[in-house]
Amino acid sequence: IHGGGFDSNTPDSSPESVVCGQDLAAAGYIAFSIEYRLAPPGALPGQVSDGRFPDQSDDVKLAIRTARVDPRCNGQVGAVGGSGGGYFAGFCAATGTPGDDRLDVGVGLSGAYDLSDFSPNPNLTYFTATVTNYVGVISTDTASLRSASPAWLADSTISPLLMVNSVEDPMPYAQMGDMIAHLDSLGVTNYQALALPGRVHAFAAIQARRHGGDA
Repeated sequence: IHGGGFDSNTPDSSPESVVCGQDLAAAGYIAFSIEYRLAPPGALPGQVSDGRFPDQSDDVKLAIRTARVDPRCNGQVGAVGGSGGGYFAGFCAATGTPGDDRLDVGVGLSGAYDLSDFSPNPNLTYFTATVTNYVGVISTDTASLRSASPAWLADSTISPLLMVNSVEDPMPYAQMGDMIAHLDSLGVTNYQALALPGRVHAFAAIQARRHGGDA
């Protein structure tokens, strides 16, 4: 699932995400690279809604249902998402109906998990503008931001989740910590969190690990 601040990009915008899909296909998985409606100022061709929450997560959940009933599929669906796509991996692992529109497993690379966390960070201005635009509220509307946040929606039934962030990631590093804290408070153990050195972001993390380095 591609990223792009919820308002830009396409499934082929990131070469690393294309390689990820190719690697999954080569490993024997049926791999889909999906798109979703975009928040302003972005829009897909023919898009008539504003693309704000929950339009995009609804689109991802529709893709999950579609993949699950694909005749080539064994009925189980996982997702790898980067940045905004990492948010959707976490959101769809935490919400929805198991066996239907909930992921069976999710991988969030530089994902956003608590849209209400505006802790000091070098990238806070961009993060704040992006998530408030996505939800369509101002930054002080904590309740609305949390209603769209995996770290506030997940319960003990969350599907297995792998989260990866670099310590200097353009995605505020606290986002992964927010999700960890919430899952730990629930007693959830079916997750793994991996911190990488440097500032590698989203799907580039896969390439960094493959080559044994950081960025």
